[in-house]
Amino acid sequence: MKRIVLGVILLAIPVLGAQEDKPLPQDSQLKILKAVRRLQEIQIQMSDLQRQARELQVTMENECVTAAKASNVDLTKFNCDVDKLTFVPKPEKKPEDTKKP
Repeated sequence: MKRIVLGVILLAIPVLGAQEDKPLPQDSQLKILKAVRRLQEIQIQMSDLQRQARELQVTMENECVTAAKASNVDLTKFNCDVDKLTFVPKPEKKPEDTKKP
């Protein structure tokens, strides 16, 4: 999180410097470019982790269906609780109000 804030600050520096019509020193420009590159690397890592999480979720759902079939569990009546690694009854649906305001 600190890196993201630092990156935003570093990106704001050129905007402030442009108002004075003075180019930033080369070492400052280099630091900004490095910070931007690091932010992009972090974004790529986050995207990869999100993709992995989606894949794991799909795998867990498939494993749940397979386990339900092997155990003769009716998935219309039960949900798979992946935290407890067990099947739990689905919550009862509440009847919807037929009155409209």
